Amino acid sequence: MDSSEIRDYTAQFGGGDSAQGVLDAQEIRRKELLATTKITGWFAWLLFAEMAGGVISMCMTVATTFGGGGFDAFLAHPLLGGTDLLTGVFLLVLGFVAPVKAWRRSADAVFYLRLYMAYCLILNVVGLFTGADVSTAERFSRGITVRWIVWPLIWLAYTYKSVQVADVFPKDYRRVPVSAVVVAALLFAIPAMTFGMGWLRARSMSANWDRPEFQQSALATGEYTEGHIVLTAPDGVEVSHDGPTGMYTPLSVRKGDEFSGAIAAGMFTSNDEKTFDAIRDNSRDSSLSFAKESSVKTMFEPILDDARCGIRSFIRVKSVRLVDDEIDVFWRFAVIYAPQHSKAVILSFYDKGNDGYFWKLVKSVRFTPSGCAAGRGGR
Repeated sequence: MDSSEIRDYTAQFGGGDSAQGVLDAQEIRRKELLATTKITGWFAWLLFAEMAGGVISMCMTVATTFGGGGFDAFLAHPLLGGTDLLTGVFLLVLGFVAPVKAWRRSADAVFYLRLYMAYCLILNVVGLFTGADVSTAERFSRGITVRWIVWPLIWLAYTYKSVQVADVFPKDYRRVPVSAVVVAALLFAIPAMTFGMGWLRARSMSANWDRPEFQQSALATGEYTEGHIVLTAPDGVEVSHDGPTGMYTPLSVRKGDEFSGAIAAGMFTSNDEKTFDAIRDNSRDSSLSFAKESSVKTMFEPILDDARCGIRSFIRVKSVRLVDDEIDVFWRFAVIYAPQHSKAVILSFYDKGNDGYFWKLVKSVRFTPSGCAAGRGGR
């Protein structure tokens, strides 16, 4: 039944050019197409690919957002990670809506099939240029363009050129209702808005972090700072400023051959154990990488709940004994989390077995000029 037949039918049964008459005629034709056409071959594979792609995309988004270690986008600002979650949910929904509409022979099915592929294509192009910090040439040399860009383009072209798609959904039957246009606009507008707001906020946080809060000249005797925390060194301890290393600017702390290590402040990250382990792995002394670890102590607990200062911080610690043919030392690694200040302090120290100095250093750390220290130490 083509457009002229629809008009004849609606006129015959009193529908005329009314909206209800057109809808009735479209429903009759939908049932006719459902009864007389089959979706097979590449067309069926396209529907499967969209459903499977929606599920896989959502699983990868959740795994990336909540399972990764380090200072990722979600931790830099929730709106950035929220954008990934939103697009993952949208792809999951589209991945089921489009195939279901195709199986039911809905007049807007082709529009949704193309919308899914266009959405994948745009997200992948954006991800290609805003992803890992590598050169564009390196991204392209890895074949990412084939996996992320070429396949959506191929499937898009297929919906335009396929004879089967044209048979199952004749062009004069297809419709793009206003509701579908609104859905498409929201699918792009909402993530763009959340990403823009999150990106601006993250930029602002980064700019603020680049401005030191403390100056060494304003500190008391025995106090040291790298700009974001203040440390009080015990008697006989040497403290030096080593300059930037990666994303941190550590203070080197040493007392003869009793202990040595570093303290560094970074922007607040997740306090989960997996993130802690990732940071710890990146901080390990490479010269001790082959030493066997014998666990001594692990803990995660609050170390300050001071109503006067309004601070509640937490510390996660893992102390291990590193033993090898020529090595027998203790490695004490800790992260103090102060989310109310958007800060996390990393302590990594090596000693011969006495940890008294370590907890003195932990207790001496403060985040504000008020003089409130990090806490009691949790021993």
